Amino acid sequence: MTAPRILMNCIRMHRKGDNAFSGKFSHCLRLITALEQLQQIDLHVHVDEQTLPYIAPVIPHDRLVLEDRSVNSVIDMELSILRAVKRIRPDLYHKPIGQLPLLPIGCKSVWGVADLGYRHLPMGRIQRLYKQISYRVSACKAVRILTVSDSTNREVVEALNVPREKVQTIYPGTTSFECPVEVYPNLSPRFVITFAHQRHKNVEKVIEAVAAVRASGIELALIVVGSLDYRQDLDRVAAENKISEHVIYTGHVSDGQLRHLYENALCLAFLSRHEGFGLPVLEAMNAGCPVISSDAFALPEVVGDAAPIYDCDDHEGVASELRNFISDESYRESWIAKGHANAKKFTWQRAAEETVAVYRSEL
Repeated sequence: MTAPRILMNCIRMHRKGDNAFSGKFSHCLRLITALEQLQQIDLHVHVDEQTLPYIAPVIPHDRLVLEDRSVNSVIDMELSILRAVKRIRPDLYHKPIGQLPLLPIGCKSVWGVADLGYRHLPMGRIQRLYKQISYRVSACKAVRILTVSDSTNREVVEALNVPREKVQTIYPGTTSFECPVEVYPNLSPRFVITFAHQRHKNVEKVIEAVAAVRASGIELALIVVGSLDYRQDLDRVAAENKISEHVIYTGHVSDGQLRHLYENALCLAFLSRHEGFGLPVLEAMNAGCPVISSDAFALPEVVGDAAPIYDCDDHEGVASELRNFISDESYRESWIAKGHANAKKFTWQRAAEETVAVYRSEL
């Protein structure tokens, strides 16, 4: 059987301004790696100068399509995809995360959807309008739509009026930290970790939960991970709750530092208001860090019975759970064990195998 020729898009995965990669790049890189290890398809990857150093060790040079022109607009992206398709002539084009091109490209397309955040999160009117249009176009053009959770699956079917049989959930794998530990300096003896790279991560409620614990006479600090442009708002919440000196902002951290934080944290408090999947909860579980999760969107589906789950605004309930973790180590250890077992259910090998099955079913 001839291996199907697949072109996967992996350009413009970094954020504007600081060139840091978004979570969608980690998803793409790990999926590409797992697909290549299967050796069942003729996989070609469209890369740019930012993604090339990470993809090159995985995909041979003759199967890389380097985008050597600037891609700074929707039109630039459309034209770059057309050039790549013309060069490779794939049987199928796959966009793992993000919209399909608006212009016809002359081959079948598979569309990956992480979430429909534009329906729930604040953004400019023009950006929202573009997403509304491009998501509907993508839904119409794709021969199959692959979602990262059943929560996103249901929303795609309902919001984009897509036949249920066209949409399939393929869970991502979890992250194993194979890098060496890099010690993050000057950590407090007891701390909670949370993420703040987007406003909907709801760090304000984590601050309030930590403040409630401290108000009961228990020492506890909060480590806030991720580059953010709204620190002044979090600083105000911390000041109002009188814990400013106990909230530490790390900015971007390396994988080694993140591993160190997970392995030494009391827990990950992940009270996000919107998640298409919620990879950090599996990262934490895999690293032996117990999780307290919100009940938003896909998170209950991903954590299952492996973490206590609270309403996004229930900071008092979260504070009570934090006290339990502190006062009863056996209770905390039980959640660590459940987390380990849950994380093992999500593998990139299975994701790759299910993705290849979709490719073959459409060719």
